[in-house]
Amino acid sequence: SAARIKIAPPAPDRPDANLRAVVVASGPVRASGRRNAAHRLDPNRVALAEEMVANGRGLDLLPWELDAAGDPETLSAQTFASWARGDLDVFGIERNDAPIARIQAPVLLYYGTAEPNVGTPEDAERIARNATSSPRADVRIIQGAGHLYAGHEHKAAAVIADWLDEVRA
Repeated sequence: SAARIKIAPPAPDRPDANLRAVVVASGPVRASGRRNAAHRLDPNRVALAEEMVANGRGLDLLPWELDAAGDPETLSAQTFASWARGDLDVFGIERNDAPIARIQAPVLLYYGTAEPNVGTPEDAERIARNATSSPRADVRIIQGAGHLYAGHEHKAAAVIADWLDEVRA
């Protein structure tokens, strides 16, 4: 999920012959309270997070706030500060030059149907279309699965294994 922030941006900028495939498992597109681009984050909250990190309190939680869905949420200062420093829109939701467009390996995107605040089947299809340098970008939807795939672990594993078999064939 959030690992896409760590993996997707470097992958296109440092082509690696050993990179054979990319699997995106529930990469947050609409995650509650998260913004797709750093410029959409509250600058006062960013300043508070940066101050907390600078004072050695990066693991402390920020004050609670309501997310985009109106639910209360909080997270560590260092996590929020890292969002502000990075480009969260790796999928091209708000921009045309997203890192997903430069990945040259096959891409699998999969989501559960019970995680609409993270991503929907329509979002996955859009991301697949944005993977323009990939020889193939496939979407798989797991019926009834939420973001953690609880109770659907075997199905999620099978989706990945079957897709990898297809890619290697």
